[in-house]
Amino acid sequence: MGGASVHGGDLRAIKGRMLSHAKPVPLRSIAPDRLCLFRRSASHAQAATTRQFEMDVVIMTVLVQVINLDRSPERLRAIGADLALAGLEWTRLPAIEPDKDYATTLPSYQRARAHYLFGRDLTRGEVGCFASHLMALRALVNSGYETGLILEDDAQPDQDMGQTMTDIATALASTSPNWACVNLSYTTRLRRRAIASVASNTLYRAYQFPLLTSALLWRRDHAKSFVDWCDDTGIYAPCDNQLRDWIALGNIGISCEYPPVGLRAFASTIADRPAASSSRTGRFGGSKLSVHELRQKLPLYWRSGIAYLTRA
Repeated sequence: MGGASVHGGDLRAIKGRMLSHAKPVPLRSIAPDRLCLFRRSASHAQAATTRQFEMDVVIMTVLVQVINLDRSPERLRAIGADLALAGLEWTRLPAIEPDKDYATTLPSYQRARAHYLFGRDLTRGEVGCFASHLMALRALVNSGYETGLILEDDAQPDQDMGQTMTDIATALASTSPNWACVNLSYTTRLRRRAIASVASNTLYRAYQFPLLTSALLWRRDHAKSFVDWCDDTGIYAPCDNQLRDWIALGNIGISCEYPPVGLRAFASTIADRPAASSSRTGRFGGSKLSVHELRQKLPLYWRSGIAYLTRA
């Protein structure tokens, strides 16, 4: 991911950046500003009559954004074909690549905290990935949509993606209406609680949110809360790590037993994450962890563990 550039100033300047639109895919809808997701019959031949949530049709307002580097057109073509098969309208968001001197010129980057937690600077790719997700979230916040699907360009949604979002929204509307974010591309079996069944899948309240941010389904109000929190804390970790920290503070993250969005085997466009420089280790759970890993994980395990045990 990457393509646009951040020249020095704070990431808040990204707010004014305009989105570029991919060629729209014809959309099944009942209004121009609404995405109508149909529950298919067994034959998939036709949709039933229109009713909300509990019946055959769910009407959702979903902003679908694809984060994509200008230098990765093959990724865009692949995911664009997937979304076309799913019948979903989508928007391309040019990903961000910071300047080479981002570590000393980007005010939102918390270099001292990154070194404390990881023993190194975050890579340009990690910072750019985070900045791109914040730009996508700000676009959702400033839109008229209540829900947003943010896809990285290595995501591989199937042709039932619309139906999947319908089923998840339907289940969460009755079991966990204040949900914040659903991780559709990765899962973890640590510190979670089953809250609903969806077709052949299970939804969990994820007290320890899964890593990877290739496919995230967001509610707009919570997207704003996360953006505001990031504005206050700055960027001190890769996006997936920092999102997991935010979820552990009491926000409702959702995971799936079987992540419905796959990942394509593209070479990573985020630079390899170097190992923490410290060789000092401590023992945790029978394995050796570096001092930096302990600094990252102990607060997370404490918060998520307490929330899990108390069913907060």
